[in-house]
Amino acid sequence: MPKYGFHQSTELINGRLAMLAFILSLFIEFITEQKILHFLKFL
Repeated sequence: MPKYGFHQSTELINGRLAMLAFILSLFIEFITEQKILHFLKFL
């Protein structure tokens, strides 16, 4: 058990969910052509 922070499995799941959310936002942007990520200056 780590002294500080999250467990290793929690960090792994969090990273995978973050990657999935970013890929999903790219997919939605290309489908809807709203350019939300460009507006937020991520791309």
